[in-house]
Amino acid sequence: MKPQELAKQLGIADVTLRKWAGKDFAQFLSPSATVSNGARRSFSDQDVRIMLWIGQMKDQNMPADEITAVLGTAQESDWHNLPPMPATTNDDIALMPREAAETRLTAIQQQYEVQVQALRNERDELRQRLEQMGEEKEEFRRKYFEVTEQLLELNRRLTSLLEKEQRRRK
Repeated sequence: MKPQELAKQLGIADVTLRKWAGKDFAQFLSPSATVSNGARRSFSDQDVRIMLWIGQMKDQNMPADEITAVLGTAQESDWHNLPPMPATTNDDIALMPREAAETRLTAIQQQYEVQVQALRNERDELRQRLEQMGEEKEEFRRKYFEVTEQLLELNRRLTSLLEKEQRRRK
């Protein structure tokens, strides 16, 4: 068993598991569980049973020296009173028939395809509106320059008329 899985099953931190397997109770575990040279730890079924038993004793607030004594006695009797492996359950894995999964997957895929198509349509509409607004902008710009030219022409005429009126008065 991998260390992360065992730590999760024991409800302890990875650091605590490393401490138990590497220092506190290493003499009761297999070499693959007590590696210290950087190799990956691996717990045999017996290691798992021992670690679970240690966890149970720790939960009962048993001191480490008493746990060591209990484990030493169990080891001397060839682990005859070692608790059995816990029953494994697949509570974390939801199983369903393949056909049901495929049907559900197809339904989800169709739902997303409809959403993607709706988003594409919306994108196309927005592009059209943007293009139309660009054309309207150009039309307004053209009209603005026409009106500006007309105002400049009117200003020139007015200036000319004012100059003629001033000359006439002199």
